[in-house]
Amino acid sequence: VDNFTIIGIPGYDSGQVFEMLSNALKYGCPRYVVWGPGMNDSTVIKHRVWLVEAIKLSKKYGFELIGCKIPYPENQSTHEITSKAGGITDIDLYCERWIDLFAAVSADAEGHWYDGYHDTDDSSDDKHPSVLGAIAMAAQVLTDFPEIVNYVTVEDNITENGTNPVTGGAVYERS
Repeated sequence: VDNFTIIGIPGYDSGQVFEMLSNALKYGCPRYVVWGPGMNDSTVIKHRVWLVEAIKLSKKYGFELIGCKIPYPENQSTHEITSKAGGITDIDLYCERWIDLFAAVSADAEGHWYDGYHDTDDSSDDKHPSVLGAIAMAAQVLTDFPEIVNYVTVEDNITENGTNPVTGGAVYERS
């Protein structure tokens, strides 16, 4: 991997992170950007709007955007978070490649966090992982990222219409 950046800043929402990324790209462009904000967004819709903008930016500058499935705390109200399983888990609809931070801290498909992985300390904002949860999420990045970048899209047709017969989408093979 030539170079990459992981973008997700504690305390910042997706719009603020997008602005930081836009400004940073004036000085250089990485090969990969791991898009990791979302926990500070008030709604999933807000996250998706900025994710789409980040995708546009990736096309403009030529970097590959790798998304993240973002977990949300169990106590966040359902009117705020509207995606399945309590987090931004439909990243695969937006990004061909993504890191599953949701799986790193969630004990089940319903989004219940493993005991001790969610920071519920009185001084906490109740949105973020504990130290243990952050370690699990970092380990997920270190596990998924090398695997993701070692796969390339296959351009050869594998069906008559050139798509994966199982998913209908792109096909990957080891590079």
